[in-house]
Amino acid sequence: MGPYCAACGQKALPLDVSLHHFTHDLIHETLHVDGRIFQSIQRLLLSPGFLTREYLQGRRAGWISAIRLYIIFSVVFFALGALAPARDVRLTVAAEDQQEVAAALREMGYKDTTELRNAVKAGLLTWVPRAMFVLMPVFAWFVGLLYKRVDSNYLHHLYFALHVHAAWFALGVLAAAVAIVSSPAGGVVVSVGFMYALVYVVIALRTTYGGTVAAAFTRAAAVMSAYALTVLLVLLAIVGPLVLGRK
Repeated sequence: MGPYCAACGQKALPLDVSLHHFTHDLIHETLHVDGRIFQSIQRLLLSPGFLTREYLQGRRAGWISAIRLYIIFSVVFFALGALAPARDVRLTVAAEDQQEVAAALREMGYKDTTELRNAVKAGLLTWVPRAMFVLMPVFAWFVGLLYKRVDSNYLHHLYFALHVHAAWFALGVLAAAVAIVSSPAGGVVVSVGFMYALVYVVIALRTTYGGTVAAAFTRAAAVMSAYALTVLLVLLAIVGPLVLGRK
């Protein structure tokens, strides 16, 4: 009935595909940007918890999905991370001269600190993206433990975690982009972004689950402490073999 299918919304097109239709599809898929993307990104960054609340209340058509936001920003973040300058790796070696330091590095399998830094950076770029996919559900589990009486559906907490991580990756994208231009400026953005990320979780929790600011702050502190410890253990598991196990 009409130019669009009433069941699935597909547009009625001739079965014999023409060059015009092919060109239109090519331009649409490569150059078309859904207006919801900009609105969703704005809400994601400036209204913590808003998108999660909208999703849980069934208002979903006007926003792009949490999974899509997470994938977009995580992919861009790790792509820029490969281009951003690596931070210096500092070694604490019980030695009084450079010869002993060099000997310690050779014992670990490295010619110098530059090679060690590059190995650590390569390891982080390889394994941290994979680790984050594992740690994000852990973050959701921490949130679920503290808000079990408010919402016992774990998947709701997982969508909350997706939005939070997407926002964190968006901040990381900004910091990495600035660091490519100016490393000191990138460090400043990282510091400011870190503080914003902490405040973001407090506001997002209160917006999504309700309650007082004090309660949201207390639960955010508990979640972030447990999650930070988990992330630290994972990073040690990633970096440790690189530093101690290469020979």
